[in-house]
This record gives sequence, structure tokens and C-alpha cells, in this order.
Amino acid sequence: MGLLLFPHPKNHHQNEGTQPMANTPINPITEASKAGLYPARRFGKRERKMVQSLENYTPATPSSWAVQPTTIQGAMDQLAAQGSGGLAKTVSVTWDFSVNGGAISTIPLATSLPAKAIITEVTTDVLTATTGTSGGTITLQTADSVSISGASTTPASTGPTLLNGSPLPIKTATSGAMQVVIATHALTAGKITWFIRYVQSA
Repeated sequence: MGLLLFPHPKNHHQNEGTQPMANTPINPITEASKAGLYPARRFGKRERKMVQSLENYTPATPSSWAVQPTTIQGAMDQLAAQGSGGLAKTVSVTWDFSVNGGAISTIPLATSLPAKAIITEVTTDVLTATTGTSGGTITLQTADSVSISGASTTPASTGPTLLNGSPLPIKTATSGAMQVVIATHALTAGKITWFIRYVQSA
């Protein structure tokens, strides 16, 4: 009975001309496919380009970022937080007598605006009518102490009103919390929400 000989795996690779080379760069698509994570047939040209970009991403202009991102995801997170230039965003802020009080004063609120925000529109929605001595006023301001709403007077009826003319548009100089200014007479009740529409400028 003759001896059966089988080629050594290494020799088999050599015969096919596919012997692995030392320090060969790892292809993440190939490796993922080998591991059964993503079948190679599902990686199209676009997906391969995205993987390459994720591995090699560098911002073209580092000074354009507040904190230079090192990945595409980091860049997208920053853009989502700041708002892309030219795209309008809307934020809301609420003054509630039961939470913030109504004394004659300047009262900081919970919502902030970024620096260089161009405010184009403000909608005032009086949820609970303000009460107090007739003639008391409440006005919404930016962190720069610039008024961005008409003064709501006491008493005020409920419902929304839109302001998209003077004094708008206004561009914020600094970032910070918006505030309300209560003047002339203290308020004894009320709740107002403002919806501020703006675009982020450079």
C-alpha cells in the first residue's frame, strides 16, 4: 500500500502565489467579513469609502471648530449641538410665576442662546394670563440684555402672538441664558413660553 502525501498548507499558499506577507495592513472590511459580522457582498462602493473616511478623517480647517474633532461622529455631534450655519433652529423658554416669581427684577431663565445667533422671529404664547397691578410689564431679553419680545402688559390675555419685525432681527454678541425683565409693577401670577427662531452666524 503506497503512502499518500498531502501538500502542506504553507506550500499550498505558495503554489497559488498568495503567501501572506509580514506587516500587511489589515483591511477592516475583509476582516469584518471573515468574522461574519458583515458579509462582503453588502459593502458597496459608498460603504467602503465611508470606512476609509472614518479611519483617516482630519478636519480641513482646524480653526473652524471650537474643539477640533478627530472623527466624523465627533464633527456631527458638534454640528448638531451648535446648529449648521444657515439652517434655522427654534428653541423655547418659559417664565412661570410659580417657579420664577414675579418681583420687579431681571430673572435668568433655563434656556441659553449661542453667541452670533441671528434671531429672526419670536412667538409669545401666554399659557396663563399675567395678573398684578395694571401696567406691569414682562419682557424677554438675551444674555446681552437686548429685548427680543414686545413687553407683555398686565393684565394679558392667553394665546400666541408673533413678532417678526422691529426690533428683530437681532444678533447676539455673547452666549448665555435668556432672561425676563419685570418692570413698573410686580406680577402675581402668569406663565409665558417664547419660541425663538434663529440662524447661527459666523
